[in-house]
Amino acid sequence: MQIRVRRADSTDAGRIAEINVASIQGLCATEYTAEQMEARCLNKTPERCRQAMSEGTQIMFVAEVWNDTAERSIAGFSSCRDDWVVGLYIDPLYSRLGIGTVLLQAVEDEMRSRSIPVGQLFSTLTAKDFYLAHGWEITQSLTSKTIAGVEISYVGMSKHLDRI
Repeated sequence: MQIRVRRADSTDAGRIAEINVASIQGLCATEYTAEQMEARCLNKTPERCRQAMSEGTQIMFVAEVWNDTAERSIAGFSSCRDDWVVGLYIDPLYSRLGIGTVLLQAVEDEMRSRSIPVGQLFSTLTAKDFYLAHGWEITQSLTSKTIAGVEISYVGMSKHLDRI
C-alpha cells in the first residue's frame, strides 16, 4: 500500500466528514458511551468542513492510499489552526497502518514552517497513547460539553516542535 499526504480541498469535504464520524464511532467505543459518540458526531458535516477551509481558519491534509489496483481512497485527515492540532481521524478500515503518523507529521511540519515552537491539542482518551508515542506530553485532563450538552473527557497535550 502506498500513502500520499496532500493539502485537502473543498472536494474532499464529504469524505472528510464520513471519516470523522466513522472514526469516532468505530474507534472510540471502548472509552466513550454511545451517547457521547453520537453527540461528538453532530457537527461533523461536509458544510462545516468546507466552511473551515474557505475561511482559512484551518489547514487540512488528507492521506490518500492505493495499492496495485491504483484506485485511490482517502483514508484519513488531519488539520491544524495556529498552534493547535484541531483533528486527526483515520477511517477504521485503515487504522494501525501508519497513516496517523504521516498525518500527524504533516500538521507538525506545517506548524514548524510557521515557526510555532510548541503545538497543542486535545486528545480523546482513545488517541492519548498514540500522541504519547509521538513525543506529545500530557498537560491536563479535562471534561467539556458537546453542542448537545453531553460531557466528554479529553486530555490536553503539548509538544515542543523546535526539538527534533
